[in-house]
Amino acid sequence: MRINLRSQRGSVFITTMIAIFMTTLIGGSLFKFTSQDMFFVNRLKKSMQAKYLAEAGLARALSTLGADWDNRLTPGNFPSTALAGGAYDASVATTGGRTLVSSVGTVDGVARTVTAEVEEPTISALNYILAGGGSMDLRLTAHSTCNITGDIYATGNIEMRANASGAVINLTTPGNAYAGGTISSSGGGINVAGSLNSNYGSVVGFPVFDYNYFQTIATTNGYYYNGDRTYNSSTQLPVNPSGGVIFVNGNVSIADAQSTTQLCLVATGNITISRGTTTLQQFADYPAMLSQGNITIRSTGNSAQGRLVATGLVYAGGNFSLSGNHNSAVVTGSIIARGTLEETGTQCALTMTYVAQNPSGMISSGGSGMAVESYNL
Repeated sequence: MRINLRSQRGSVFITTMIAIFMTTLIGGSLFKFTSQDMFFVNRLKKSMQAKYLAEAGLARALSTLGADWDNRLTPGNFPSTALAGGAYDASVATTGGRTLVSSVGTVDGVARTVTAEVEEPTISALNYILAGGGSMDLRLTAHSTCNITGDIYATGNIEMRANASGAVINLTTPGNAYAGGTISSSGGGINVAGSLNSNYGSVVGFPVFDYNYFQTIATTNGYYYNGDRTYNSSTQLPVNPSGGVIFVNGNVSIADAQSTTQLCLVATGNITISRGTTTLQQFADYPAMLSQGNITIRSTGNSAQGRLVATGLVYAGGNFSLSGNHNSAVVTGSIIARGTLEETGTQCALTMTYVAQNPSGMISSGGSGMAVESYNL
């Protein structure tokens, strides 16, 4: 038999070409897939790096906000920063009362964003020498004085008037006034060393006290009274009582001069001083006077003058009022009222010097740092 070698050589050539083609095709596909895998791996690596940079920027922005909330909308406080072969850029926006912090991390054109919603910090009313949850009225008539060493605050409006003869309002050291509403002043007797800040946007929180805390101390030492209580020349406030707390489940009326005593006077109702001088020295770190209702210092003439001399915090769950004729209050500490604060009348004197305080018996001081509500990483 005769074998056709030329035909066999052709078959081998075709088979070889097919094998080479298939090898090339498979090799190209493998190269393509490997290249794509390397691309995706590299991009994933950059994406993770960008995420870490974004988180670093967010942490830096939150730290800056916590230290300086008032300048949160100043872009210069959150500059774009190069780091580890990439960069982060943070920003802050407030919309509808909600504050969102965003940070973008970038590495070779690959970007990742992380965000956090934060709640603004609150300032404690204990930071002020006079603080009112409502309005503050300092409307002085003839020969009345108001000398305040510290800062004052009102959630509502602040009104200062010193038009009458001898009427003087001195606000010093540092002497700033802050109001959630407006601040108005009139009269030549007003001297403000600091600044007047209307429409104050920062949130000021008021302390919350645990009255059961003081009731327990008073009960343990025999100074708990259930019902209204009147202190006058014949029934005096206890002098330096054991435990330091007098607790009255009702109203307290002080109608005559009292002996100087070291105590904390607590009432679930109102406290009224209408005649004579009441001098309360601070016991431990307790407030000098604590009322769930109003605190009123008033008189009706020269012969009936209500006066308070106190060291420590004077706190009213309602209003604080110094009004009438020839009344006075000298407080080394601060006066805080969740309602209104007022000094009105003739020849009335309010003299206050601020002392930083953190009294016992508080459930909350009213102040808090910036809080992170949620993360979106």
